[in-house]
Amino acid sequence: MENNSFFSFVPFAAEVPSESWIVPKRHKADFGSITENEKDDFAQILNDILGRLYERLNDPDYNYILYTAPKFEAGAPHLHWYLRIKPRLTTKSGFEIGTGISINRSVPEEDARFLTE
Repeated sequence: MENNSFFSFVPFAAEVPSESWIVPKRHKADFGSITENEKDDFAQILNDILGRLYERLNDPDYNYILYTAPKFEAGAPHLHWYLRIKPRLTTKSGFEIGTGISINRSVPEEDARFLTE
């Protein structure tokens, strides 16, 4: 998905099936620096993704994590903020709990196709 200010995608080697990221097109380290227009675009793309999860995956529980620079690094040129949405579609098993390594058998291209059809 894409609009004027953001794009979203299912990342390669996602931690969970149908995981999605929303990334701003304008390079900024901190979420607090988005403009009023970007707020509207962010709300639109977030609403679209959550609506697709609701419709296509039967309204699953999910977590979202905002990765943003702390205030003292807001101008850092090497950082870029983004939002990660992780549907809770699977249950961690012994290997995952014991090692901290996630097993995701889904393919990101297939997940993205399923969510956008």
